[in-house]
Amino acid sequence: MKILAVSRIPLGGIRTYIRYVYSRLGADVEVTLVACSGPESKALQADAEGYGGRVVLCDNSALSLAQAVRRELRSGRYDILHSHGFLSGTSSYLGSLGLRVPHVLTIHGIVEERFLTGLVGKIKKWVLGWVVTGVDVVHCVGEDMMDHMVEKVPALARHTDRMALVASGIDSKLFASYEGDVEALREELKLEPDTYLFGFLGRFMPQKGLDLVIKAVSEITTQGGLKPFKVICCGSGDYINEYRHEIALAKLEDKFLFLPFRGDPRDVLNLVDAVVMPSRWEAFGLLAAEVLASGKPLIASTCIGLREVVRETPALTIPSEDWQALAEAMRRTVNEDHSKAFREYQPTAIERFDVQKTADGLKALFAELAAKGAPR
Repeated sequence: MKILAVSRIPLGGIRTYIRYVYSRLGADVEVTLVACSGPESKALQADAEGYGGRVVLCDNSALSLAQAVRRELRSGRYDILHSHGFLSGTSSYLGSLGLRVPHVLTIHGIVEERFLTGLVGKIKKWVLGWVVTGVDVVHCVGEDMMDHMVEKVPALARHTDRMALVASGIDSKLFASYEGDVEALREELKLEPDTYLFGFLGRFMPQKGLDLVIKAVSEITTQGGLKPFKVICCGSGDYINEYRHEIALAKLEDKFLFLPFRGDPRDVLNLVDAVVMPSRWEAFGLLAAEVLASGKPLIASTCIGLREVVRETPALTIPSEDWQALAEAMRRTVNEDHSKAFREYQPTAIERFDVQKTADGLKALFAELAAKGAPR
């Protein structure tokens, strides 16, 4: 089976999803990924080597992406077109018009109303409805995304037969078995041995809530009474300078340590004592699954796409946007030892979030569509 995968900007969770799932589809599946050139293009190439695929890069525009998709579809016999996200789905849909290749659109984000206001917003909303009702299958990575799409795209509510739920997963055993040299990394980062370490991993963007962590740390520092602690921030994103500025204004530079982006977060997860994840929304909280599979304590918001991951787990949950609740949860985590509950839950997490289930479900969906042949 030949799959043409499309992701305009495969960063963060989308890149993680592609790496995890495509590597488990099997030797009988050949993947070509079309993406726009960007800062992580080399990492995409390395990922592709891991799942035996190839990467086709194009200029960073919707038109260039659509043209690249069309060239690929015309040059090779592809069984499935698999796009990731709304923007990629739109370019892929336009690029594939008239070429009769079954199209699966995987939803990796919410429909944000702030982008759909005014005349331009109304046009975007119409285009969104046109695309999601025009593709063959809208694939949702979690129950929350399934409900959200039906609610936010009225046109899709009339075509629920074209929706499929295949929950996301991770390489859970990889996280469970990792053994890094914690002491060497602490020494490299010049960390005192008695300093409690929180981890904030992922994209530096409003969705992830680092600004809430800054407010929470300010509150904790003002109250005092805690052993020394730091927040290890590891990731990349457009807002990193803004967050550094906020930290400097609050005079909290000694409480935050920024590390360069790491393609493999396991050494950081192994280093920290707990992870904070105060997201405003997630499609499916892959990081939360990774933390739970690592057996590490987790503080997580109950936002859409994350609440279903942490449900019935030992995670300390807080309402989304509530930085005061976050501060209290961080204080509790430092003062109370929660590690036993998370170690006991680890075997359940390993089984529950195993990405092989995701790959098997997606491959079955692809095979069913390919067997049916050309779309309507």
